[in-house]
Amino acid sequence: MKDLQQRQKQILNHLLQIEDFEPVKKFAAVLQCSTKTVRNDLMILEECGVVLEKVAGRGVRLLPSKRSNAESFLREPNILYDLSIDHRRMKILFELLEGAKEKLSIQSLSNKYFVSKTSIVNDLKVIEEKLAEYNLHLKKDTQGTQLVGSEMDIRKAMVDMLNTLISSKGMNFQEENFRINRETLLELEEHFGKYNVKQVKEIIEESEQLLNYRITEPYYINLVTHILILIHRTKNGKTIYSELKEEDRYCDPAFYEVSKKIANRLETIFSIQINQEEVFYIYRYLMSSGGVVVQEINSKKSNQIDECLHEIATEMIRLSSKIFPIKFTFSQSLYNDLILHLKPMMNRIEYKIQIKNPLLAEIKDEFPELMILLKLVILKIRLQYKLPPISEDEISYIAVYFQAAIEEVISKKRVMIVCSTGVGTSHLLEKRVKNHFPEWNIVEVISAKQLEGKRELNHIDLIISTVKLNVSLSKPVAYVSALFNKADEKRIRASLVKESQDLVIEEKKAALIKNVFLENGTNKTKFDQDVSQAKCVDCIVINNLLELCVYEKKDLEKEEFCSQMACQIRGKNRVKFIVLIKENEDLSEKMLKEVYYFLTHEME
Repeated sequence: MKDLQQRQKQILNHLLQIEDFEPVKKFAAVLQCSTKTVRNDLMILEECGVVLEKVAGRGVRLLPSKRSNAESFLREPNILYDLSIDHRRMKILFELLEGAKEKLSIQSLSNKYFVSKTSIVNDLKVIEEKLAEYNLHLKKDTQGTQLVGSEMDIRKAMVDMLNTLISSKGMNFQEENFRINRETLLELEEHFGKYNVKQVKEIIEESEQLLNYRITEPYYINLVTHILILIHRTKNGKTIYSELKEEDRYCDPAFYEVSKKIANRLETIFSIQINQEEVFYIYRYLMSSGGVVVQEINSKKSNQIDECLHEIATEMIRLSSKIFPIKFTFSQSLYNDLILHLKPMMNRIEYKIQIKNPLLAEIKDEFPELMILLKLVILKIRLQYKLPPISEDEISYIAVYFQAAIEEVISKKRVMIVCSTGVGTSHLLEKRVKNHFPEWNIVEVISAKQLEGKRELNHIDLIISTVKLNVSLSKPVAYVSALFNKADEKRIRASLVKESQDLVIEEKKAALIKNVFLENGTNKTKFDQDVSQAKCVDCIVINNLLELCVYEKKDLEKEEFCSQMACQIRGKNRVKFIVLIKENEDLSEKMLKEVYYFLTHEME
């Protein structure tokens, strides 16, 4: 149900007070507005579900049998009247995307949201800028404003809009035995109806049984949302008509058969017609959904894909463990998690399907060094396997698997605790450290003075101290409070990365500056010239102040220039690292490692 303005509620209240027909001009006199405004408001009331009876020459009234239903509208809170500008624009944008009306007039939007026509014009300008991100634009004429663009782009924008609306409502928690959290479910039901959501969930669950395949989060919600949009757009006469490309004609037989069954069920339940392109639309999202207990298809192409995934997963683990300061080894659980993610991810890349990670900001904040590492590793793999760009959201999901492997290494640390005297609060600190890190082995609890006489620390992985240590140590040190709280736990985890990283950087820093990063002079001038003639392969934004750009050039004229070189450019507000490689080369392992160390060091 759409929200009502105060004036529209006044009209409804007036309708409830009269039983006979009344002309529109009398409504206008009571409300002190034009007859055109009253007619627009009556039209909005009808869109909301108020049933009116109209007779030419006599006027309008509520249908007597539906008067009780109309009363419920007056009890609804007046939401649209007090909307923020951003929220109003979001609602107008979604209304354009839904396509229920071919065109929206500025006057009707002004009446609906109780703002001036100038405000609506400004809203549409901002909305058009947003739509440009999806290759969509607004077409305006005397009859109103309509959305123009491909059906695929419109649906992609709708999904992103729904995600934005859901995330704007704050943190929501998954309830036990429910696959969609409450806030997401309510948002979907508000836009598509409770019955529709229920039916789509049941259809997907039936499909999972046929495939012996349980779709995991967030892919389940993504699939539900896309099918709901398909139904909604198809009912409004909007469908996909594009021809399938030759490379798209191969389909996994089992998944395609189930996609056709989903289409048949949708046609039966919702009285719509679904063409072959829409079936393939369902198939693409089904194939791109991550899940467990996969029913493998013994086809030649499937085997080729699996071998490729094996190589990518193995290389990701090898490179990451070689570069990351905390050394972790190949584990079967990490490998299996990667394979389960990479298989549908490759389908998403092929079909240009994007997923959103609601925890992206938190993951970037909690594991910044790991995110940088994986961006670089995936960049190297992309160049090697000629893959298109992979989004930060995808990388953040992969980061979770690697962080679990790192946590396993962290959980097996041999720890020395250092206090001012080695007694007293040290025993409380030891117990609290064990509570936060139960698998750690507390090897020693000593005073700062005793530590000064220690020469051999090979049996220690980490030193935790409540006092500042003025001795040179070859092991990472984490400084904590004597009572050890949650902030101390976070500081320790960060120090395990940072301190190990600093040790490596200090050893290599001088050599790296000399051998990798070009200084001002002849080399720098030649480098700039080559970059100006090169093609940008990718730019990775590390944070607001730091960016990495990789360029490739067919021929580097002088033999003395390495096949891969790097340079840093310091601007007023940003540091940019530029890496130049030969065309059709991937990023060397040596360069990957050196760039990682500098990016993480520069990030501090």
